[in-house]
Amino acid sequence: MSLPSLSLHGQKVLVTGGATGIGAELVRQFSGLGAKVAFNDLDSAAGEALADGLASADGGKPVFYACDVSKPDALMANVDAAASALGGISVLVNNVANDLRDSLEALSPASWEQGL
Repeated sequence: MSLPSLSLHGQKVLVTGGATGIGAELVRQFSGLGAKVAFNDLDSAAGEALADGLASADGGKPVFYACDVSKPDALMANVDAAASALGGISVLVNNVANDLRDSLEALSPASWEQGL
């Protein structure tokens, strides 16, 4: 049995939290399938390195934006910039996460609020 080849050519994808881990693999896979990809992350060094190391099937590379998605104005500016760079957004992968962990004794009201 032969499986049909999968192509996402023409799809415009935004991945939040895409510089490392699962997010980086999402960026790699979408790019490899021909999608135009933009992604954001707090980790500028990892994001730039990933974008520089990838090329999509049509020869373009993913577009990286340093962004703190916990800041609504920064997030909206990022979404607007990504939509402009890609010619729209057809797929959003909301991968971003904050996985900082503290013991109950070390938990402060500020760290609680930041983790929400």
